[in-house]
Amino acid sequence: MVKKDGLWKLTQLRALMKNVQPSGWSLIRKKGIQALIVTGEDAHQSEYSTERDQRRCFISGFRGSYGTVVILHDAALLWTDGRYYQQAMSELDPPEAWTLMREGLLDTPTITAWLAANLPSKSVVGADANLISFTEWTRLQNSLIDAGHDLIPLSENLVDKVWGDDQPAPTANIVLPQLLRYSGRSAGDKVKACRDAMRENGTTILVVTALDAIAYLLNWRGSDIPFNPVFFAYVILTLKDVHIFIDRSRLSQEALEQLKNEGVDPIFHAYEDIHVYMKSFVQSCSFEKDKMWISNKSSFALHPDVATIQKHTDITPISVMKSIKNATEIIGMRAAHVRDSVALVKYFAWLEDKIKNTNELITEISGATRLEQFRQ
Repeated sequence: MVKKDGLWKLTQLRALMKNVQPSGWSLIRKKGIQALIVTGEDAHQSEYSTERDQRRCFISGFRGSYGTVVILHDAALLWTDGRYYQQAMSELDPPEAWTLMREGLLDTPTITAWLAANLPSKSVVGADANLISFTEWTRLQNSLIDAGHDLIPLSENLVDKVWGDDQPAPTANIVLPQLLRYSGRSAGDKVKACRDAMRENGTTILVVTALDAIAYLLNWRGSDIPFNPVFFAYVILTLKDVHIFIDRSRLSQEALEQLKNEGVDPIFHAYEDIHVYMKSFVQSCSFEKDKMWISNKSSFALHPDVATIQKHTDITPISVMKSIKNATEIIGMRAAHVRDSVALVKYFAWLEDKIKNTNELITEISGATRLEQFRQ
């Protein structure tokens, strides 16, 4: 049986890198890429990710929540910040194959600066464009082009190919309603506000990719990402319809009924059909009449799908709506802070008693564990 350790993973990945066939516009280039960028994000640029999306951890062994991996045929590097220097040094696998780039120190170059200085002339760098935002991709691409290199989107994720059958399955937990007595504003009212903003900005289509924005808009909640009340989906609003891209079997009857009662009668599509639908939808649009609102914070992979029509790339109106709390949300936030304050007061009293009246050693970990118990 093959031992799938860190060295084996790097060897398999580098073999795949040598066989990447550039897309049509790059056919003049030889087969293969000289560098691969690996992140730990998902296709919605979420702050936290599921086990399935932790590709950075799989290929490097580093389990921290922040960092970027760059793989070359003769080097492997991890950029991360000061929170994780010690952790990275103990987790990178195998340690002798990796170089830790201590982000934040004056003598540590950026990823693009390092690549510009170390790649052979006219190199090709690859990455999964689903996992990098339009803003970040554009920044990387421009810097690499200035240095004489290319950044190309890969048709398949090479880390996933190495991971194979051992990669965790996608999470698909049940979606439940966020009751109106907690949300304070119906989904129908939120959709109407989005359409008002669309008209004000001259757009006819709004693409929503951020999971927290989708949960807020629809007044639904999920548990696909640990400790985050979100679920994997996409939403596209037109001035007439609401399109939701999700596996319908995941939706509770209560969630469906609440959405209908709040004035939204959506059209459902499979989650995986987002690219196919966007391409076909855009083909039916007019460059002169239609304009799509798609945030620059969404994945770069979605933007080529709308290349033939005008784009409005500001943050979505949902981001603004979320930041202004209604009366019900304000009451809920205050109540949450009161409950948390009670837990903190209990913790401080417990800590003071332990320090004054016992010889028990309280560490950062044991203290945090006790605080969590009070909060629970």
